[in-house]
Amino acid sequence: MSKFADIGKARAPATSSAGLDVSDFTPAPASGRDPVIDQQIADRVATRRNMPAEASRRVPLTRNAGLKDRIMIEGPLETLNRFRELSNQLGCTYHETMRALLDQYDEQRRDR
Repeated sequence: MSKFADIGKARAPATSSAGLDVSDFTPAPASGRDPVIDQQIADRVATRRNMPAEASRRVPLTRNAGLKDRIMIEGPLETLNRFRELSNQLGCTYHETMRALLDQYDEQRRDR
């Protein structure tokens, strides 16, 4: 008989409310190795191979630190191509072109 018939027989009970058996994903017991020594060995190997050291802290972003998001605009190819052509003519990125169009729209609404 194949080994597939034994799947699920000798497993721990499911730990998820969705009925999924996640017992196979439990971490393996420690192998008796010292993580400090392992890190020292890894550092020596990296130094010998001229690999860059890990950064000790993250450098904060100082330029354009505003929140960013992205959208996907779906529409007629002709309209999207007109927008791309406008961006190319202005020499701007898409978000700069969109900002310019929205600013122009706001000005026109104020003038009414």
